[in-house]
Amino acid sequence: SYFALDTVSGGSRDRKKLGVDEETMIIWVYGEDAFRLRAKVRQLREAFEKKFDTVGMNVSVFPASAEGIDAHEVLQAVMSLPFLSEKRLVIVRDLLASIKKPDANFLERWARIPDSTIFIVQETGETNVVEKHPLFLASTAAHHYAFPILQGAARDRWVREEIASRGGSIQPDVLRLFVETVDGDSWTTHQEIEKMLACAQGGVITRAIVSELVNVNAQGNIFALMDAISQKNKALVMQLLESQRAFGSEEGYLFHMLARQARLLLCVRSLLDDRVSVTASDVAHELKIPPFVAGKTLSQARAYTRATCEHLHDRVFESDRQIKTGV
Repeated sequence: SYFALDTVSGGSRDRKKLGVDEETMIIWVYGEDAFRLRAKVRQLREAFEKKFDTVGMNVSVFPASAEGIDAHEVLQAVMSLPFLSEKRLVIVRDLLASIKKPDANFLERWARIPDSTIFIVQETGETNVVEKHPLFLASTAAHHYAFPILQGAARDRWVREEIASRGGSIQPDVLRLFVETVDGDSWTTHQEIEKMLACAQGGVITRAIVSELVNVNAQGNIFALMDAISQKNKALVMQLLESQRAFGSEEGYLFHMLARQARLLLCVRSLLDDRVSVTASDVAHELKIPPFVAGKTLSQARAYTRATCEHLHDRVFESDRQIKTGV
């Protein structure tokens, strides 16, 4: 359940409404599916602000940066008392990368988070890796929201629920066509759902709508874009970007897809360096990505050197940092 932030003196009932244990206010939101993860954190934050933060002074967010996060600065914010409110919210993104092995002093302070603080740890990464971290293991009474990459029936169910939540509907056979056509992550799928519903009369998504509107080449155009970048073909890069914009893709979505592909290329290149005979099935299994994406990325990675992949990844990371920090 989501926040139902009824306040009662003493905090016991309040904690139960929050959906966390009575002895903690730590909430872990983590996993590989960045879209659903961020949506969950946004929902939690909006619920908190509506109930507790009318003055706009009780939410602290710590984004990851190239230098990492000052863990003790985070704890200082967590320990601070709320301003003209009963609660304060602290959100920290990708904390674990900055704390490989927390010392005893840090763990002792971690265990003394006050009742007045709701602490959301937002971690983008493999669920099994997050769940093995000492801080995660130390949060024995915390509440957890795990968001692994959706596959099979779980993905079908999520797509159906996303459409229904926006007042739309889709028949099982059309849903299957859509899922097979889009063949992308949650970011891609969400973008395509928005486009279909914008054109669906009465909210019913038909086979014709899927065939006409869903960008079959959403992922394919990213592959083409990466090829154009590697060939330093600026004219083709601009042409591909403009075609995506004309189709309705937002710049944030395009950057996300480019960043995702840069990460995948580096991962696949690393697999190739370790084992030349790696197959598309190996890649799909290791990276938990659709077979189509695995096959295309593997083919593309063979044309790149490790140094080129690392350079591309660093450039994308730096652009992301500048966008988020304004520096």
